[in-house]
Formats: sequence, C-alpha cells, structure tokens
Amino acid sequence: MEAVMALPGIEEAFKVLKVTKEDFEAEAKDTFAVYDSNKSGAISIKELEKCLSDIAGEKVETWLLKKVFKGLDVDGNGKISRDEFYVLVAKAYVEEGKKAAKL
Repeated sequence: MEAVMALPGIEEAFKVLKVTKEDFEAEAKDTFAVYDSNKSGAISIKELEKCLSDIAGEKVETWLLKKVFKGLDVDGNGKISRDEFYVLVAKAYVEEGKKAAKL
C-alpha cells in the first residue's frame, strides 16, 4: 500500500470519492482475487487473457494482450503482482476523483 499512498492525487481522490484507505484496499483485494484465479498471489498472462476476454465478450488479440500485460508488469518478472495491481486500481481512482471534482 506504500506505493498506492505515494501516488500523486490519491488522497484527494479518496476524499472526493468518499472512500477510505481501508475501503480501497478491500475493493482492490477482492478484485485481485477475481483475476488471480489460481490463487498464486500474482496474475499471469493467461489469467489476464481470460479476464479481458470475459470483459470484451470475445477473445483478445495476442498483440493487445501482450501490450497490456507488459504495461502492467512493471518489474518485468512475467507476473502482475498484488502491488502492481493495486497501483493500477489506484490510478483509476485518481482519474475518477479528478472527474468527480469537476462536477
């Protein structure tokens, strides 16, 4: 969670969205568990492919899957760790917070 809390704009996003750090962590944890279908503690490219295909309603093209995975696998170890995933979710919160603040 250190990387999440260090993200510029996250504290303001929590305020605007009326979300606590604990709420965020619970949601991120639950969402991660859905993607980490084999419960290994990391999301593989196959797990990401299944989730993206489910969201899109069709098979995701290999080139796009590889591009998305590479962008999420910040440390390049071939897996999306919980921390990498939490930062991704936190970035989405920051963007939603910015949008909500403009309303």
